[in-house]
Amino acid sequence: MLDRAIVQARSWVGGLSASLLNAGRTEKALLVGLVDSICCFFAVLLSFSVRLGYWQLATPSVMIFYFAAQVTFLTIFLYFGVYDSIFRFHGSRGLAKLARCCAMLGVVLTLSFGIVTVAGVPRTVSIIFPLVFFAFIALQRVLARWALLELADGGTDRKRVLIYGAGSAGRQLAYSLGHGSDFMLVGFVDDDVSLSARLLEDVPVFHSDHMEQQISRLHVDIVFLAMPGLGRRARSDIVRRLHGTGV
Repeated sequence: MLDRAIVQARSWVGGLSASLLNAGRTEKALLVGLVDSICCFFAVLLSFSVRLGYWQLATPSVMIFYFAAQVTFLTIFLYFGVYDSIFRFHGSRGLAKLARCCAMLGVVLTLSFGIVTVAGVPRTVSIIFPLVFFAFIALQRVLARWALLELADGGTDRKRVLIYGAGSAGRQLAYSLGHGSDFMLVGFVDDDVSLSARLLEDVPVFHSDHMEQQISRLHVDIVFLAMPGLGRRARSDIVRRLHGTGV
């Protein structure tokens, strides 16, 4: 009985995640902005409660700070393109952008409430709030990314992809793949030794000498060539190497 309920719940969440994937960019941005606003409200309440030592509800001073935080964070997030990122491809770079924006949010609020004294608003709340808010929205994005990748895509036959070329063309291709549900990027291959063993878009970069081994180890279905400046002979050599791998 419990197993059946878990399967049904997983199926429901998976269907919801699939619907979100198929929504337009504007609808996704509005939804994420709404969830961020809710996170902002609870982060304000928690920040006041941590500072004062007791649970502080929505008093006038709390609502003044919430309104200021809401307007400030939305302005900063929109200006720096936070909502241009898609959850399913929101990796370490996206979280780093969130951290920078929250740090800037803290600076603006600290300066604002340091200059303008508001009764009932401790100045240290301006420092506590960005930390709590970042924790909330970072957790929200990690959970959403997991739901989209594991639940929405878990039942589909996604092709495991390796991109040959870790330059700008390869990164653009990786970004495009992250917006679809048919492919799953498992790594990059590049001739540059200095890129080996590094992470790019949260997946590893392998040297081209080890391409065949990685194709076998990672069960790669497709290899995309993303090196526009590569000559015809070099392309032929790569294709010849791939013939023996079955991709």
